[in-house]
Amino acid sequence: LIIYKFKPECLVIQCGCDGLNTDEHQQWNLTIKGMAFAINKILSTTEMPVLLLGGGGYNHTEVAKCWTYLTAIASNFQTEKDDDDDDDYDKWDLIPEHSHLDCYEGDGYEFWKNEREKRMKDQNEEDGWLDYLKKEILKRDIK
Repeated sequence: LIIYKFKPECLVIQCGCDGLNTDEHQQWNLTIKGMAFAINKILSTTEMPVLLLGGGGYNHTEVAKCWTYLTAIASNFQTEKDDDDDDDYDKWDLIPEHSHLDCYEGDGYEFWKNEREKRMKDQNEEDGWLDYLKKEILKRDIK
């Protein structure tokens, strides 16, 4: 709704990783797949140009995994196992051999090792802030 109200010529989305549940500050309970779902929803519902920017994050391994996955989503790379694929694993389960492979040792060399949501109170609707913000933005006269 807000996108259609403003009628921008393009979208710039800052994909910071500070909000990942694997970040040392753990401010949000965001997973890589959750962020990818949101980005994919935007990409699939608009025809305007979209620029995805990387951003913060203190867990460098998780940041690398997140940006890699978001790049795959944005470039329409096949990210999940094909039904007719003979392999038994998700294409993202195994991390290929590369010069920084040792960084993944703590994750058992698995891409999705820490992808589970953690128990965290949802404070998004506690004070109605999101509804208030949406209502205020939509009632503005944008020219």
